[in-house]
Amino acid sequence: MKFIVLNCLLLMLMGCQIKTRNSPGQDLQAPKHSANLASDVVTPDRNSSLMPDGVSAEKLLKTQTSWDGRELYYPDGPAEITSAKFQIKENQVTQFHCHSVPTLAYVLKGQVEVETKNGEKMTFNEGESFVEVMNTVHRGRAIEGSVEIIVFYAGSPALPNTTIVENDASGESCSS
Repeated sequence: MKFIVLNCLLLMLMGCQIKTRNSPGQDLQAPKHSANLASDVVTPDRNSSLMPDGVSAEKLLKTQTSWDGRELYYPDGPAEITSAKFQIKENQVTQFHCHSVPTLAYVLKGQVEVETKNGEKMTFNEGESFVEVMNTVHRGRAIEGSVEIIVFYAGSPALPNTTIVENDASGESCSS
């Protein structure tokens, strides 16, 4: 279900409506299934279309791993979805931090380099989506101009979405 919510958030970001009617007279509800492509979402009524003329959807990302190849998993407990917009000025670097929940990012503007504390690096460009590393200490740096990133956290009220390493005295939130 959390994957569906992330798909819905991305479609809303692109300006698409993602609701269906279960039957005549029922309230609108989010779909209860996952689609392989944003543009092939199937409605219960095969004769209706989620996307009218002039509206399209493009799959940005579908993955079961973070950018470093590690498997994703959802936290236990109730779901809590959070979105945030980050702006990093050219050559500025975020603090080392980690995420204990799946974190999806979309680069709105610019280019960002993500580096783990172990020295692994990956660069993401404007228009690209990526899943951040989980429980791995890392930081981001804007390169060749400022960067704007929309981030979606598939978390739980019981867990922080992000932990700043220097504020995690116990070291329990980050594994590396």
